[in-house]
Amino acid sequence: MDEATLDKKFEEFENRITDKILTAITEVVMPHVLKIEDDVAELKDRVGNLESTTDRIERKVDAAFARADRQDDKIKTHDAILLKHEALLKHHEEQLSA
Repeated sequence: MDEATLDKKFEEFENRITDKILTAITEVVMPHVLKIEDDVAELKDRVGNLESTTDRIERKVDAAFARADRQDDKIKTHDAILLKHEALLKHHEEQLSA
């Protein structure tokens, strides 16, 4: 075989190998890449939903703590009023019994 024929055969071989590699990438690798991209997109959506849910839960917990604080303040106020009334009642009872 002369050099021109060898060059032609090598080029044909090179083209076949290139075609096989491109076919393998297209038929085998790309579906996996596309699946991974879909999975990543789905995970991003789920993380976004989780962040949204976490934000809602945080707001609810903050609101619950705020309500508890307000109720605690009301209880303290009522306790103070009750103690004051008890002291006044005791004072009146002492005055009546004297």
